[in-house]
Amino acid sequence: MEPLSGAYVHFDGQKGGAITDAFGYFDIKSITAGEYKLKVKYIGYTEYEERIHITGNQVLNIKLTEKSESLKLVQGLWQKLRGIRSIFTPLRKKCG
Repeated sequence: MEPLSGAYVHFDGQKGGAITDAFGYFDIKSITAGEYKLKVKYIGYTEYEERIHITGNQVLNIKLTEKSESLKLVQGLWQKLRGIRSIFTPLRKKCG
């Protein structure tokens, strides 16, 4: 499973959040110990929500579920773009 770079992570009802790095890690320093609802958003994936209890530095392993509708949309868009590309392929003529 590949880490997701660029996922938005935040705690519901709290200011700020974080974006995951190239390795899928994030760091939110402004949070104190307590009970929170963690939310993770990433384009093409179902939003993740989980109520967690923060006690200090913690490592969470979160698995997001891919939205099948988004995958179908991207595949359909790619097929359309491939068709457009073939229409606009430049003609090359030899001069002389």
